[in-house]
Amino acid sequence: MDLEKIGKFIHDLRVEKNFTQRDLADRLYVSHQAVSKWERGVALPDIESLNRISELFDISINDLIAGERNSKGQMALKILEPKNNKKFKIFFIITITIFLIGLFLVGYIITKDKFKVNTISTTCDNFKITGVAVYDSKQSNIYISNIEYCGEEDNTTYEKIESILLEDHDNTITKISSNTTENITLEKFLKDLKINVNNYEYNCNKFNKSDIYLEIKAYKSTEKITAYNIPLEIEENCD
Repeated sequence: MDLEKIGKFIHDLRVEKNFTQRDLADRLYVSHQAVSKWERGVALPDIESLNRISELFDISINDLIAGERNSKGQMALKILEPKNNKKFKIFFIITITIFLIGLFLVGYIITKDKFKVNTISTTCDNFKITGVAVYDSKQSNIYISNIEYCGEEDNTTYEKIESILLEDHDNTITKISSNTTENITLEKFLKDLKINVNNYEYNCNKFNKSDIYLEIKAYKSTEKITAYNIPLEIEENCD
């Protein structure tokens, strides 16, 4: 996924409608800061927002993830200009009809086989997480755009904070990704943390048979470590 391309596409769609960022945010039931993050390529809309953007601008989620409209049909219409005779008009109508039907069928097959977008959330009361998993037939991309700590206030500046995304499949634990920052508070660390894993080998069905969780370790000293184990839930929809 090219987040900057997706962000620019959302920006262009908004400008076409003469919406401000706040106008768009109000229609999508999100904050204008969220819209700003999308357009800057810092974050990806969650699945609910993707659906609302799709409906609002009358485009497919496919086009949103690709960051551009599928304009093949429009190009064909511009190239062919019917003349003022009956035979040409009939030929024109039949040609365009066949072309659009073929385009629809090819698009359907490609879309069906290419990818599926599922939401990522957490059952942990102390953390709120927003993310998506995007699958094709062989692999997946994981993007977690927002992590908020909802527990007791913690203003401690830790020597080091580490986040590790882990997957437990058949009692085998695999590290998917990790991030480490020194001399930082937990709130600042989570605010800046973006997890983007491309071309991960598991597909949708394999993920649903695995346990995915995020481990966060905050080091005050070598002897004192605050650890959080955050289970993640991926929407079970692989159809």
